[in-house]
Amino acid sequence: MNRKFTLIELLLVIAIIGILSSMLMPSLANARLKAMSSVCISNQRQVSIATQSYAMDNDEFGPTDNIDDHDHRWHQMLTSTYLPAGHLDKGASPVQACPNGLPLDAAWKSTIAMNSRITGKKQHGGETIQRSIAIASPSETCLLMDSYDAWRSTGNYNMNLKRLVTDGEPYVIARHLGKANMSYLDGSTKPKSVSFLLSTSDWNCVFWDPQQ
Repeated sequence: MNRKFTLIELLLVIAIIGILSSMLMPSLANARLKAMSSVCISNQRQVSIATQSYAMDNDEFGPTDNIDDHDHRWHQMLTSTYLPAGHLDKGASPVQACPNGLPLDAAWKSTIAMNSRITGKKQHGGETIQRSIAIASPSETCLLMDSYDAWRSTGNYNMNLKRLVTDGEPYVIARHLGKANMSYLDGSTKPKSVSFLLSTSDWNCVFWDPQQ
């Protein structure tokens, strides 16, 4: 004799499945975010290696960047020789992309930003003098970081709560479970806390300036 489930039993099974799903969803979401963070770290490592190779061929200077000139971008100086990874629309390289960041819909945008001291950023008539990395403290000086919005250069001016956390993903810098991925000149890449990044507001410290 076949026994059928009663309505109460079916409702109980559905309730149990719902409870289990609600318990698993946060874990699955965190696992997905960690996987996206790992992709971002991998992309930063590729850009870091390309930048070091470029510097070896250019008297220990990294690629330059002119914010006001959309035809002169640091990644353009890397992709043809040092990052042969192909291009997205209008010239942006796929390895410039953070999966948690904004889409790269223009060639001058990047969701991985390079230290403005390294690129010698020029903007609105002002200029940050480019630093050689020849006498750098490689384990202390920032090379790359998740960008604010889709800016391709970064500096101490971005190290505030608004740009780090409060503007909301995907614009903020600390978009990987409350942390930001960053790379040092020695090639190490790791997530860093908001409190650490807030402590780097001194533009003339070794974190930003490789010649300090």
